[in-house]
Amino acid sequence: MKIFISGGAGYIGINLARQALTAYADCHICIYDNFSRTNFADVLSLVSEFGPRFSVVRGDILDGRKLEQALKGYSVVVHLAALSATPFNDENPHLMEQVNHWGTASLVSAIEATESINKVIFLSSTSVYGFGDEFFTENSDTIPVGSYGRSKLRAEEQLSRLGEKLDLAIVRIGTVFGQGLSMRFDSVINKFCFNASIHERLIIDGDGNQVRPFVYLPNLIGKILSLMTAESHLKPQNYVDFNLSVNDIVTAICNLKLETEYIHVNKEMVYRTLTIAADTSGKSKASLVEEFESLLKQDMR
Repeated sequence: MKIFISGGAGYIGINLARQALTAYADCHICIYDNFSRTNFADVLSLVSEFGPRFSVVRGDILDGRKLEQALKGYSVVVHLAALSATPFNDENPHLMEQVNHWGTASLVSAIEATESINKVIFLSSTSVYGFGDEFFTENSDTIPVGSYGRSKLRAEEQLSRLGEKLDLAIVRIGTVFGQGLSMRFDSVINKFCFNASIHERLIIDGDGNQVRPFVYLPNLIGKILSLMTAESHLKPQNYVDFNLSVNDIVTAICNLKLETEYIHVNKEMVYRTLTIAADTSGKSKASLVEEFESLLKQDMR
């Protein structure tokens, strides 16, 4: 299998590449990335470990000509290249639109010109639903409220034109957390775990009751690998492991790191909530929080 990963040097991409190369002896992977995060060391570690089965192209997602050249001979595309942000982020709307929306349009055009590709997997975001107190499903209206969510929804629309030409999977995911190469620390779980590990106080914005959907990195990688060989759904699908409030997260971390301190900033403020209906097999809220705490224990040991 020959797999092309756009944004492949990032948090999800580099760990996906490593897992696929380890699991499948006949796998060859190319990562395409502009290296805006300058995480060269992690990429070099894979070059050293996997040699000719792993190749790297430094390029911009908006460079259609370079994309078309790089895609030749690959059968599966995993599209991860994007500017990431919190669900309701409304900063840099022009840049979000350029990279996430028009960058995806550039990739779609390059895919259409490449005969070898038969499957595309795109990681979208649950932020396309906006916010509200109800449990959102794949049948819910998509009403994003920030530039990030809007740009991801428009990216989905660009990719939808491939649906009749090849196998397309669009997966709307929650915020990713967990140990791995090229970790991100701008999202709440990874950031708080790091703060607690170096004995820093956790800072909670607002009352802490705001809920967000989350997905554990190893579970997400397993999901992507399964999609490479499975028949894709006809419409976007959600993938979420936990719906947790900030207070749930803080409580779990404090249970593991008993000396951890935390404070609220602007505690009277109530922030938006986004909750995604997930297949939790009838588990109670308490058992889900316990499961989450168990995953944190693995990562913080």
